Amino acid sequence: MSSWLLPVLAGLVRSEEAREVVSPAYDQFTPEERTDHARQHPRSYLNGTPSEGDDPDQDYEGRRAQATSYLSGEIKRGTWDFRVPGMFILEISSGEHIQVGVVGDVPWDRFPVFIRPHEATRPSRVDDLADYLETVGYGSSPVGLAYRRHPGVDAVVERITARPPALDVTLEDGDRHRVWRAGHDQALMESLAEVANAYIIDGHHRVAATVQRGSEPDTPAGRFLAVAFPADDLAVYPFHRWVDAPIDEIGAQPGPLSPGPGQAVAVTRAGEWVIALQPRPGEADVSALARGMLADLGIDDERTDPRLRFIPGYPDPEPVRALVKELGGVGFILAPCSTATVLEVSDRGEFMPPKATFFSPKPRSGTFLVRR
Repeated sequence: MSSWLLPVLAGLVRSEEAREVVSPAYDQFTPEERTDHARQHPRSYLNGTPSEGDDPDQDYEGRRAQATSYLSGEIKRGTWDFRVPGMFILEISSGEHIQVGVVGDVPWDRFPVFIRPHEATRPSRVDDLADYLETVGYGSSPVGLAYRRHPGVDAVVERITARPPALDVTLEDGDRHRVWRAGHDQALMESLAEVANAYIIDGHHRVAATVQRGSEPDTPAGRFLAVAFPADDLAVYPFHRWVDAPIDEIGAQPGPLSPGPGQAVAVTRAGEWVIALQPRPGEADVSALARGMLADLGIDDERTDPRLRFIPGYPDPEPVRALVKELGGVGFILAPCSTATVLEVSDRGEFMPPKATFFSPKPRSGTFLVRR
């Protein structure tokens, strides 16, 4: 049996460059905030990944030119240290939370039977990412994967991380990232080969873009960069919802309230109240919300409805309340979904709504660079 996570020819950001280059977590910013941060930090990797909607004054050609110019300049500067192909160990510490994963390349043909999704994708976003890979030719954002803990992998990771890391940086937000070069560690690949399945926790569109390109899976273009964490190491938070729609406020109570499992807190300018979501057996709360309350508000497709916004639930739900105070409408604060539920949904071959989970802390763009 061969390993599904393979050595990759990836550059590792040099220690002296890391604080300037490694970007904040992409989806913790609004598009406007991403644009402002990129302008104020010209060496941040956010300048290498401008997306449609980030800067209303920038068209397709401008976005691609910006990304190409940024990467060309940083590569000439020697920002990343390229050596022979190999694997890496990535440790992320955020406060008291620590998670350790293995970084490598995954051939696209392991998806979706072995590498299992839990969300559908938007074709327009997949098209844009596939085009980015073709025109810009580099990738830096590892797809986040989870796997059920394996003692053999744990033993190899413990052995590798007993030595000094190749990178040790504490970023502006306080998260500490340490990276070890694992090389072609045969014991690591053999242990990974014994893992039954891996599950996408972040990066469904990046995987779909690689699949769409259709390149041979034994070539760089036919693979995607990934970091695989033991599932029980992960901290999962909800993505809350805000809807630009009127709603009956009968039953509002003084806030703030907090939801429990099987509940959501609805927030309007009139107050807050707890909603019983009544999830079906094995159904996540976010799915029950979409099937019930959001459907009643006319939200049939969360991926495309312009009245709906997704709000990361880390570190707290206060942005939901602030948005309701500013714009009205209704916010829905959710309890986090367990990682076990995500894996179970994936194993059944089912999909959750978009932005069903927010895993934090995340690997950051700019730490690794891969030619695609």
